[in-house]
This record gives sequence, C-alpha cells and structure tokens, in this order.
Amino acid sequence: MTLPLRTLRFCTWGYWAFLTYTLVSVAPWDVLGADRFITPRFDPAAPVPSLILHTGAYLLLGGLLFLSFRDDRRWKKLRNFALVHAFVCEALQGFIPGRFVNPWDVAANLLGLFVVWGVLSFFERKHQKIHDDAYGASSKA
Repeated sequence: MTLPLRTLRFCTWGYWAFLTYTLVSVAPWDVLGADRFITPRFDPAAPVPSLILHTGAYLLLGGLLFLSFRDDRRWKKLRNFALVHAFVCEALQGFIPGRFVNPWDVAANLLGLFVVWGVLSFFERKHQKIHDDAYGASSKA
C-alpha cells in the first residue's frame, strides 16, 4: 500500500518546516527533547557528528521532495529552493547567539541532497528501462 500523494506532500512540508526551525533555533537540541545544548565553537578535529546529522537531514528532505514532487511542474523550482535553503539556513546561524556558520555543514547539506537525488534518479531510470523493455516504449501514457 502506498502513501497517498497528498499525505506525502503534507509530510514533506511539515518536515521542511521542522528542519528550518531546528537549523535556525538558538538551541536545536531542545527541539528534540535533549538537555540544553550550546553549540561549541567549530573544532576541525571533531565535526563528524554534525556532518552526519546535516547529511541525514538533507537526505530525508531531498528524498521526500523527490518522491512528492518529481512528476510535478514545480519540481525544478522546489529543487532549486532546497539548494538555496541549504545555504541560507547555515548563513542565518551566524546571526543567532551561540550558533556559528560552518561551511562544512553547507557541504554536508548539499551532499545529502545530491546523493539522494542521484540514487533515486538512477533507480527511476532503471525502472523506466525495465518497463520499456517489458511493455515497449510506446506504452507510455
């Protein structure tokens, strides 16, 4: 059973709003129910947990966008908006007390988006090729 498209799109918008809120809040860990956490100054020796979280968050956002809007006329605009979002949310952190701008987080955001879009596009093309081979290219509606 597949999720209705309207429900999937609602989840996509909700997750995008949640992601934006956590990225530009003073204490993002409070949103998740953890103890108050002040982001430490950037330590080049230990950025891995932050990078994993950023990559995972944008993997999920990119996957939801792809699955929700891939066949929609708004796909290109939303895809570009997600790329801008990856930069803007990080830039806004420079204006929030206790937060700082980290260019590696921007790279992790973009990595998450590009990886999930690449993987899903690959499987979409593969599925289309299998479908075309089985039913012929003329069966497309």
